[in-house]
Amino acid sequence: MELCEQKNIYRIEGVFPDNIICGFTKKNISGLDPQKDFESIKEDDVKSAECAYMRQVHSSHVCKTEEPGVFTGDALFSAKPGLMLMVRTADCLPLLVYDHASDSVGVVHMGWRPAHNGILNNLGIDLSAATVAAGVGLRKCCYEVGGEFRHYNTINPFLQSRQRRLFFDPIAFAKYHLVKQGLRFGKLCDTGVCSYCNEKFPSFRREHTDQRTLSFIIKT
Repeated sequence: MELCEQKNIYRIEGVFPDNIICGFTKKNISGLDPQKDFESIKEDDVKSAECAYMRQVHSSHVCKTEEPGVFTGDALFSAKPGLMLMVRTADCLPLLVYDHASDSVGVVHMGWRPAHNGILNNLGIDLSAATVAAGVGLRKCCYEVGGEFRHYNTINPFLQSRQRRLFFDPIAFAKYHLVKQGLRFGKLCDTGVCSYCNEKFPSFRREHTDQRTLSFIIKT
């Protein structure tokens, strides 16, 4: 995997086939209005593209579409060429997915609530034929949670205690649940970019900002 810096975005290279373009925005893109920000992303990518994104509600609901627009849920999939899918995050983990079997792409908003509620069990794709990239979000170094998380049976195995503080490892969580459903070992590729550690990206925990990183994927 390689991150290729462009004017407004970082492209993720070396993970998906050449006709799959994906990446995430720099901090100069606000992420407040995905439809508007899409024009800035498009300048670096596919000028004739359309876009689809979500009203993210921290659910386990997965949407599928062949049309541009705004959908309510926390994962979005499409097989339509030229349709850019986007997900907004400020600390939650975005997952970018390519399903080789159905030739479709997807984005997942994996905050702790969608994770706990089972969104990774609802993707509705053949994970044995999929490749996944984890974008900008909290990692185990900074994903501090409260003691009540010990009572969440889906999350508890992925908690680490350090200096009397408790931290969640979302990458280990995603890897375990996706592999359990058929994802092949080595097919979850992690950019390793922690939104809290890396001040090049917005972090609600660090800054209490309204800004968001837009992660995107499109099949050309």
